[in-house]
Amino acid sequence: MYLIVVDGGGTGCRARLHAPSGEVIGAGEGGPANAATDLERTIRNVRAAIRAAYAKARRGHDKQAEDGALLGLAGAGLRNRAKQIEAQFGFGRIHVGTDRDIMVEGALGGGDGTVAMFGTGSFLVARREGDVQYIGGHGLQLGDEGGGAWLGREALRAAIRASEGMGPESVLTKALLAKYGGAGQLVSFAATARPQDYAHLAPVVVKAAGKSDDVARMIVHRAMEYLLQALLLLDARHNGPLVILGGLAGLYRSALPDDLAAICAEPQGTALDGAYSLARKVFYPGVEKR
Repeated sequence: MYLIVVDGGGTGCRARLHAPSGEVIGAGEGGPANAATDLERTIRNVRAAIRAAYAKARRGHDKQAEDGALLGLAGAGLRNRAKQIEAQFGFGRIHVGTDRDIMVEGALGGGDGTVAMFGTGSFLVARREGDVQYIGGHGLQLGDEGGGAWLGREALRAAIRASEGMGPESVLTKALLAKYGGAGQLVSFAATARPQDYAHLAPVVVKAAGKSDDVARMIVHRAMEYLLQALLLLDARHNGPLVILGGLAGLYRSALPDDLAAICAEPQGTALDGAYSLARKVFYPGVEKR
């Protein structure tokens, strides 16, 4: 059976088609795929990525009924959401899980350790002898502390507070108010903004923090406190390697205390590698990944 695997998150999705030998024969990309914030768009973008992978492999779409698919998508862990997504695709066998599942599998390669992911959103996972403990991953409305969307949103909140005299003013807050045309326009932006829209501001916040902007440094400090508290709760110091993933990984890795920095490791594989590993476990129980 050919296997198609997909990694989907708030900024985009990627698909990879594997031949029965395990060889990658096609790959494709699509737009954002967060099933919690926009299910219809997620399905549309995942379809586009899958079609691109099949086209690259020169394998007809009619063959999907013979193939297996494992989709790891942000927001797919919500109640009944996975079943809704599975019903939209015509694969012979299909399993829908979360992007968190495939990232952890790829990063740890099936072993023990701790994974902290800081991209558009954020989550932490500790895996020890089969037991798994999660922190975060609840979306921007209720969490995602330290993620790119959270950084951007907190910067806009700080800009509004500064404009009303309720918080400190800085180069960052002035720049954001000027960029959007004042506090009123910030409110209009927030009325329709999605996590990825806020995440576009994360590099601005990080750059400002690097230039000693007080407001930016305060925001990043809060994010770092969250990370350290979570790592303490997960007992990361005594649980094998610590792998920090995502576009903001460098920011947080560079600020770790020495004892945590000493256990940091590079991921053993990508999220798509993890998706393929899980696909083989789901569709071929008991057979080791090739």
